[in-house]
Amino acid sequence: MNKTVGLITFHASHNHGSVLQAYATQQSILKLGHNCEIINFRMPSQKNYYSLYGARHDWALKIRKALLLSYHFQRKQRAAKFETFLRERLICTPEYNSYDDLKGAPTYDVYVSGSDQIWSPSIPEFALSDVDYTGVYFLDFTDGRKIAYASSIGEATADQLQSKAPLLQQFSRLSTREQRGAQILQKITGQTVQVVLDPTLLLTAEDWNTLAGEKPLVKEPYVLLYSLQGIKALRNWGQALGPFCQRQHLKFVSICPFFPVLGANAENRMDTGPCDFLNLIKFARVVFTDSFHGTAFSLNFRKPFFVYQSHGNKDRRKTALLDRFSLSDRILSNLDSIPEIMDITIDYTMAEPLIDAARAASLNYLSDSLLQ
Repeated sequence: MNKTVGLITFHASHNHGSVLQAYATQQSILKLGHNCEIINFRMPSQKNYYSLYGARHDWALKIRKALLLSYHFQRKQRAAKFETFLRERLICTPEYNSYDDLKGAPTYDVYVSGSDQIWSPSIPEFALSDVDYTGVYFLDFTDGRKIAYASSIGEATADQLQSKAPLLQQFSRLSTREQRGAQILQKITGQTVQVVLDPTLLLTAEDWNTLAGEKPLVKEPYVLLYSLQGIKALRNWGQALGPFCQRQHLKFVSICPFFPVLGANAENRMDTGPCDFLNLIKFARVVFTDSFHGTAFSLNFRKPFFVYQSHGNKDRRKTALLDRFSLSDRILSNLDSIPEIMDITIDYTMAEPLIDAARAASLNYLSDSLLQ
């Protein structure tokens, strides 16, 4: 029996991973034969955080503006591409910005808390908000049937989430992306919590090709860097990848939304929208990233890639994903070794069946959860 499904997630962040995981979740539900709308909730703090120069109003903002001034037009184009994607590629309700607005939201057979770090209270969108909207993503505005698909707690602890125990108890099915998250949620609720794939991996490369296109945006062979880090980290990336690109005779292209890579002969694609992002990964000779979704899309497109995980970094999302698919040898613990890398190839022979099996199991979980 077909269901009407209301999906809540971070669909409107101007962040490639957030927008594309929302698209993937919705598409997966539609492919299962159900109707699905994204509940178009956009916190004011989220809009401010992803505005052209961020929500801060101090000396750091002045420095940021100065550094990004020459990229102003590109960054405006980027923001416009995200908003166009939201309008044209996602099926959404009217926009809601508060609890009062949500009172006018439609009702559904099933409500889904989607993926991304929607259950992490410390992320900037929540931390910068004058109103506590964390409950929205635990579906506190409805008494309907609730399930969670790949909802991530990020680095949140059991103590931080304890206050949400009554809301979590209302879910008929709970799942998350990470084993650590599953253990914490099981401790809080006493329920079985399934570990499932990030939604971006529910779709195949063939699915993503409809958005990525068939012609590369960059004509020359290139190395792609995708990083969400700040200026200091990007300087380190530039110092490592500049010599690597010279040795490999490849162009250096970067998608780094918060700051450009300076002084490394990099082509900074500051106008990259969601479809551009897919295109640039699809056609790269090799991808370097420190991002979870940079890792996920490299896997999806079966690209050669390397993932940087610094010592002491508590975020295990990337390493857990690579461990699962027997690709932990693609993890870099420091950047100094990059100029010496000679062989960039990956043998996906072992990973391929693991990815396919995990996708099938996750889709079966989602299908069963919607129907029960």
